[in-house]
Amino acid sequence: MPAMASEPPQRLGLRWEAIYPLVDRLCPDRDDWLELVQHLEIMEAAVLSPAYRPFVDDDNDAET
Repeated sequence: MPAMASEPPQRLGLRWEAIYPLVDRLCPDRDDWLELVQHLEIMEAAVLSPAYRPFVDDDNDAET
């Protein structure tokens, strides 16, 4: 039987269930709402992209 993890896995990304009500309040207009959500999705993808790269990048190794 595999060992159980002592902590749940960490969640990556924005908590959209918390963001949607805020966007609703900030942007009552449909077009503004869609634009803001699109910007948030782009920012989230930009922040998460390094998390999916290998931990060692041979091109960017610092010489010590």
